[in-house]
Amino acid sequence: MDNSELSDADKIRLKRLAKLQQQAEEQKQKQQEQQQQQQQQQQPKPSPLVPKAPLQQATSPPAKRQVVVKQPVAEPPTSPSVSKASPVQKVAPAKSFEDWQNEILSRILQVTLNLETVYKQGRCVYLHALASELEEENAPQPFRLSQALLDRVLVARLSIDPNEPNDEYPEDVRADLRVLDFDYLLACWKRAYDFKRNTLTRSRNLEQSALDKRLGVLDAVKALLISYSGLLIQMPDMFPQLEK
Repeated sequence: MDNSELSDADKIRLKRLAKLQQQAEEQKQKQQEQQQQQQQQQQPKPSPLVPKAPLQQATSPPAKRQVVVKQPVAEPPTSPSVSKASPVQKVAPAKSFEDWQNEILSRILQVTLNLETVYKQGRCVYLHALASELEEENAPQPFRLSQALLDRVLVARLSIDPNEPNDEYPEDVRADLRVLDFDYLLACWKRAYDFKRNTLTRSRNLEQSALDKRLGVLDAVKALLISYSGLLIQMPDMFPQLEK
């Protein structure tokens, strides 16, 4: 059909249809473009290439380098290493057990079996009667006080009569003989107690076997002193007493 034969109304409708078709094609094209953009956004973008800096000409001044001062990182304080205490080395006693025993018993009981040592361990009473007995028994000399002789030593000391002149003893020793037997035993026990405490404190480096032997002697003399104190209470006339 020729356009000249179309009415004005038909021409207007055709124009509208053409315009609508054009709008539809444009809208379809826009939708396709939007879909392509969405697909491109969903795809991972390649990292952009950093363009290399162009080489500077020799005539240009060198760029100043920025000096970055790194602050020192404070290291966490380390705990000081705890040095392990070295074990205490045990040593052998400087003197023999027999010499120590004779010396400590002489100081506790204030007696001696050798006339030359009356003032060596304080002020001691020479037990001449017991020394004579040991000489008759052919005991090895020099005579020494020991745990085995403890009972005989106490009997010999308490058997000395304070009422006799006892001229063979010095004056200060004769004064000690006039002390009551119970008071004498009590003073001896206190000295034994102090010696044991000092032995435990000052003999930590001593070999355990040597320390045990010394403590055994001190415990034995303390027990015997208590035993004789009980006997004096039960039998006050068991030994010579000072007459008032």
